[in-house]
Amino acid sequence: MLLATVAAAAAPGVAADAAATSATIQLVLDKSISSSEEALVTFSIPFAAGVLHNVDELAIRRGDAEIPAYVEPGLLWQGRRHGVRSAVVQLQGVALQDGRALLSFDTRRLNSSTAPVPRLKKLAITSGYTRAGPQKAGLAYPRVFALLPPAYLAASALISPYKPGAPGDAFTRFADSHFDASAGTPFDYSKSAVADWLFDRATADYKRYMDSGRVEHLKEAFLAFRFYIRHIKQTDTPGTNCATQGRGGWFGLGPEEKCNDTKYTYVEPIKLHYALTGDDTWFEGTDSVKAQVEAMDVQTTRSNAEWGGSDCASASNQENYNFTERKCGLELLNHVNACTMYGGASCARAAATIAFLQDLQQRPKPFDLANGWVPLPGFFRHSWHKHECAACSDWNTAVGAGNRDDRRFSPWMSENIADALWQAYWQLDPTLVADHDQIGEILRRLAVAVDNFAFTTSPLGKRVPNNDLEHAPGGETWRIDCNTGPLPLYSASDIASPAALVATESADGWFSDMHSPELLTILAAGWYFERDPANRASLRKRAESIEAGFISHCTNSNDTRLRGTPRAWNWMMRSNGQRTWDWVTSNQAAPAP
Repeated sequence: MLLATVAAAAAPGVAADAAATSATIQLVLDKSISSSEEALVTFSIPFAAGVLHNVDELAIRRGDAEIPAYVEPGLLWQGRRHGVRSAVVQLQGVALQDGRALLSFDTRRLNSSTAPVPRLKKLAITSGYTRAGPQKAGLAYPRVFALLPPAYLAASALISPYKPGAPGDAFTRFADSHFDASAGTPFDYSKSAVADWLFDRATADYKRYMDSGRVEHLKEAFLAFRFYIRHIKQTDTPGTNCATQGRGGWFGLGPEEKCNDTKYTYVEPIKLHYALTGDDTWFEGTDSVKAQVEAMDVQTTRSNAEWGGSDCASASNQENYNFTERKCGLELLNHVNACTMYGGASCARAAATIAFLQDLQQRPKPFDLANGWVPLPGFFRHSWHKHECAACSDWNTAVGAGNRDDRRFSPWMSENIADALWQAYWQLDPTLVADHDQIGEILRRLAVAVDNFAFTTSPLGKRVPNNDLEHAPGGETWRIDCNTGPLPLYSASDIASPAALVATESADGWFSDMHSPELLTILAAGWYFERDPANRASLRKRAESIEAGFISHCTNSNDTRLRGTPRAWNWMMRSNGQRTWDWVTSNQAAPAP
């Protein structure tokens, strides 16, 4: 039960004065623990800007009575936003009945007519932990989890605005079916492949918890984070390439190391893990959470040896510039989350990447003008040959200048950019990054372009006479069995030939429609900023067709491609696309400026 009214999300840079200042805390003993003795419980409570100014204001209560607690600040709001962003709480000797206890918190501890209860001294967090079995790599995790209501978590502004779903609604059923297949108990860490962690599994799990408020999602998120971060280079951790390439990179699950492959480096799960659990026992040596975040953000900008390094900060006029939406989107996600946590140089990196993306999207290059490839379409058009083979040096002979078929984009990879920009808009105080006021227009153009070009049935994508790309020869093999909604292309374009797009889809697009749920993030963010009634109607129709054709139809699907791709869970859940769409189309969302 939420104890205070949750207001609509505040405008960027404005404190959420009416945000929730109190809520319930449900303590739940892990089901693997048979004993319900008095418990040591450590957790964290996130707060919206301006709600908690000092941790001395925070009271934990059982009924109306304050109970003893240890409390320390975790994260702080940055820029013009003020206050404690997360407070780490430790309770000692908490009595559980049938493995549960219902508490509450509020920020009125210093306003009471009675003297506050003295604070406790902090005990070792790990004293309240137990160990998972071999299927979860024997990782440590809390014996007791502290659950907060989804409505409160949404009001805390820890992540960008979303509307929590109702238990048993269509998306909850969809997410539950895939959690049970690809993320919960059945997902064996000891047998997982490195690709199963691509696109940030831990953040996907934390977003599910923030939507559902359920203990199984919080537990899996905690364990997934601990497994993921154990494979990130830290002080004194081993690794051949990682030892020379510096901290922050993923050093693999075996002999294959990926320290320079920065698509495995994520800052967001550190923010969510720390702000929701208070756990800071995972880093090595004498480091801190802050030091590790900064190291990982720096590592993000290093050259990506396996996939080729593109500079996501400096505008280029080269037709064969090496770019992927995945790399620059994930890089911006790291910059944004590091900036929201600790400010500093990460904010300047975020600003540079936003400016780079605006330039790529909106400034025709000399070769665009020379070839008549204007106006620009709104997506991030680039060389597809370099996209697929960044390390290849044969662009001049294999493709050559002026080749229309080489000018494309990845619809599903574009979600990484949309997620990062949407977070930048809501999470970053405008004083922290230049061109903050340009973010909405970048998102609006991208969404309209995705609607127009990204799908086999897009209105401007129907370049096969009297038909659409899906009904080109071989197109019937592109779908997974359950999807009756729109089919996003693996590569799309406004100027490439249908033959080139069909050839690529037939060769590489076997899983492209599995990305349908994440495209809701692009459509939602663009719809929020779009003002043209026709465009808004088209974006809504596209989003609702994904809901009806994929979300509803692919619940409990036995499609072997979908079930056989565990990382699909990560990309379907990480950016919280469905709940973002639910928020922008609800009466909770204030109009965009």
